[in-house]
Amino acid sequence: MAKKGHFLIGFVIGGAVAFAAATLLAPKTGAQLTDKLKKKSAGGKDRAMDYYRYATDLGDSLRDQAGDKIEDLKATLADLTGSINAKHEEAMKPDRDAFDAATDALGDDLGQAEDNADDEDFDDIVIDGKSAFEAAKESADADQSQTATDTNPQAVDPAPAAEPAQPAAPASAVQTPETPQAPTDSADQQ
Repeated sequence: MAKKGHFLIGFVIGGAVAFAAATLLAPKTGAQLTDKLKKKSAGGKDRAMDYYRYATDLGDSLRDQAGDKIEDLKATLADLTGSINAKHEEAMKPDRDAFDAATDALGDDLGQAEDNADDEDFDDIVIDGKSAFEAAKESADADQSQTATDTNPQAVDPAPAAEPAQPAAPASAVQTPETPQAPTDSADQQ
């Protein structure tokens, strides 16, 4: 549209300049030439105003048509967006329901775990530094006292036993506690 408008304006201006040049260069008297120029300029002015009104009306109508088209496209886009969102919501509803159910179940399990933690009979891993240290220390003390009673039989039995004394065995016959060794295969030795 802009190129056609520029072309028309250039065409009109060029025609006016050509007409003026031809009129001025033609052999006529001054009075005839002046009258002729007045008539032609009035006709050119009317024609220019007609072209201006036509271009203005055409621009307004094209602008209105473009605005209507844009409004139609906006409405179509809004409808498509709404239908896509509705389909998306429908497609996501089972997943959202499953997620909500899993979240509720997890919340119930955590609530039940808190209730169970309050019960005295519930055995659970309790991380408490002081009590864990004390329990370990008591366990170590119990192990040491058990080891002491195993190595010192008098500590366990305060009354001496009245058993007959056995003759001393030779040093080769004395059995010493040894750590058990794993049996070896004949294939490992070869």
